[in-house]
Order: sequence, then structure tokens, then C-alpha cells
Amino acid sequence: MSTAVQSGNTSLGKVLVSPEGLTLYALTTDTKTSSSCTGACAQVWPPLLVDKGWTSAPGLDRSLFTTIARGDGSRQLVAGQWPLYTF
Repeated sequence: MSTAVQSGNTSLGKVLVSPEGLTLYALTTDTKTSSSCTGACAQVWPPLLVDKGWTSAPGLDRSLFTTIARGDGSRQLVAGQWPLYTF
């Protein structure tokens, strides 16, 4: 299983980060079940894609995370009601 999301420390406090340590972001145009960021948007703000069997790092409540299907069939991680992206 791969760890898809972790907690990281910044000058602003703890934030969610990708396995590579990149800060994760949400877009206010998204919903819990749909990403509005495709095409050129997704090239600038890559969605955090996960494989079957993904997990969260120790200390994060796994029940707060779900996934949505993107148009290409990939799965994007969602925290609460927000699909997640890197930048």
C-alpha cells in the first residue's frame, strides 16, 4: 500500500502534503464528488491521484478521506469535501 497523504509542518502550521512532500491544495470550484480542474488546469494544478489500496499516514484520520473518479478513469483523493491538488 502506498501512503497518499501525510501531514507536514510549515510556518503557518500543519498542512496536508503529498508523498513527495508537496503542499496539497483545494479549489473552491470543486465539489465533494466532482473536480472542475481538467486539461490545462490539471497541468498547472496536478490532481493527487491514488491507486487502489492507498492509505493515509499515521496520525491522520483515514475516515476523512475518500476518492472521486476523474474523466480519464483515474482516482483523485478528496479530504473532507475537497479534491486535492499539488502545485
